[in-house]
Amino acid sequence: EEVIEEIEEEEEASPNLLQIRPSAITTVKKSRPKSKTGGMVNFSVEGNDERMSYVRFELSNIPKKDYVVKEARLYLYLHRFKGSDDDFKVSIDALPHAKKWLDGTVSWNEPINARGSFLVDTFEAKLDDKKKHLYEVDVTDAVARQKTRITFKLYTDKSNGRVDFAGKTYNGGENVPELVVTLSATAA
Repeated sequence: EEVIEEIEEEEEASPNLLQIRPSAITTVKKSRPKSKTGGMVNFSVEGNDERMSYVRFELSNIPKKDYVVKEARLYLYLHRFKGSDDDFKVSIDALPHAKKWLDGTVSWNEPINARGSFLVDTFEAKLDDKKKHLYEVDVTDAVARQKTRITFKLYTDKSNGRVDFAGKTYNGGENVPELVVTLSATAA
């Protein structure tokens, strides 16, 4: 995992670089099992199996012909940390076969179940990360396997603490999660 202060703007958009914003974000809460809320301002992960979040990206803009996924990075902007003095580990699973879902359609009692889910990565949000930080997670393998969409589930096994990530409208939408995909042309 790598903490990045900011992503520099590309001078010119490259046809081999795609920056994809999420099409859906939601947090589900054990304490409110029927609640169906989207991640407009933020989305959270909390210990004791209390909260987990889902983020979905549409991949239909990735050319299916003449290109392969060379690299894919998921950027998550941590804007609030509430926890003990221990490190807080956030795990990310890929749910490659998740059905299409929308903001406000998923709850704790009606989670996104997908066969073939797998752990992509785990990163640490440390106590000294109470400052705002951008986390970069390599999701190349998960994205390279997909054709139309990918859902990521964020959760923790930590018993104490909570982290909030910027959602679609946090800070005017400037810090929304982003999937950055680098393509490589296939040999003709």
